[in-house]
Amino acid sequence: MISSLSIVMYHYVRNVGQTPYPGIKARLVDEFIRQLEHLRENYHVISHDEFKAAINDTIDLPENSALLTFDDGYIDHYTTVFPLLKKFGFGGIFAPVAQAAKRKKVLDVNKIHFVLSVAESHIDTLIGDIFQLIDEHRDQYKLEDNKSYYERLARPNRFDTAQVIFVKRILQRDLPEELRGKIADVLFQKYVSKDEFGFADYLYMNEEQLREMSEAGMGIIGHGCEHIWMNSIGKEKQEAEVSETKSFLTEITGETDGLIFCYPYGAHNDSLLDILRNNGFIAGFSTEPGVASQEHNPMLLPRLDTNDLPI
Repeated sequence: MISSLSIVMYHYVRNVGQTPYPGIKARLVDEFIRQLEHLRENYHVISHDEFKAAINDTIDLPENSALLTFDDGYIDHYTTVFPLLKKFGFGGIFAPVAQAAKRKKVLDVNKIHFVLSVAESHIDTLIGDIFQLIDEHRDQYKLEDNKSYYERLARPNRFDTAQVIFVKRILQRDLPEELRGKIADVLFQKYVSKDEFGFADYLYMNEEQLREMSEAGMGIIGHGCEHIWMNSIGKEKQEAEVSETKSFLTEITGETDGLIFCYPYGAHNDSLLDILRNNGFIAGFSTEPGVASQEHNPMLLPRLDTNDLPI
């Protein structure tokens, strides 16, 4: 049973100042180590197996338990996070995206991250490029005018400015899927790299590394195949995404049930939850901030961002 569980969400853990892309928003390695020390002193950090046992009500977690989760399957999760978790004696749960690990495809979400890392200092130029590409495809896709998109989507949150949120939303969700991919490709090639395969190798863990982590007791969970807004697609495509995700997890871990899903962008709906349950998934992680308890639906557990912990 879960009485009080702080599920902490991480993405990039890297010293970005020592990379070609210092604009990427990441938890620096020294900061991450300090957070691990804080967790060791103040929490009981649980493993993947302990978490599943608590979900199945076969154990009661101690008060002030914490679970560490790492989204998107970045290579720094293998080269940096994995060794540090072993050093501290901690478990962790990792949520790679199937296409990135299997096919060496740079996900649109990451193309946008790296475009923004390069172009955020002159974001007006980037937004101008996006408007121009929308103009070129407006008639074909029956698109809104640029001003309408900007006024509706440019809403700041606690992590990003209104301009950054506009770029993320227009390219991650609000344009037609086919066009989003086309524009992300053009911008990625202009601002970041023309070698997508090589960049994917630089960015993501591979299947062999994921298997090594699984065999060492780390949890490997579902995060979809393409990292898309799962509540924006129909039931048929949801079923395909979940089926392929389950096959990928089975290849990596050997597990066919008792699976866990991490919703890309936190996006979900009732049909997706039904499909996940029918495919052997017993829990799901959202991006809703908060501490998980027995009052929560196990398929919709809240998480704390790494920025919610002291550094």
